[in-house]
Amino acid sequence: MSQWLVLYAKEMLGMRRSYKWLWLPLVFLLLGIMNPVTTYYMPQLLEASGISAEAAAAIPTPTAGGGARQVVVPI
Repeated sequence: MSQWLVLYAKEMLGMRRSYKWLWLPLVFLLLGIMNPVTTYYMPQLLEASGISAEAAAAIPTPTAGGGARQVVVPI
C-alpha cells in the first residue's frame, strides 16, 4: 500500500509543478457557466436548427432565477 502512496505523491507533485491541476476547476467552471447560457438561448438554437416553431414554442422561456438555480443547486 505504501507503494501507491509514493506513486500518488509523485504524480501530485508533477501536476503541481506543471500546473495541470489548474485545468480541472477551470473546465468545470466553464461547464457550469455554459449551462444557464445554453438554456437561455435554446429556443433560438432549436429554431435555427430547423425544428418546427411549435416544438420551439413548447419550451418555456427561462428566467434569471431558473438559470441561477441551475448553477447553485448542483453545488
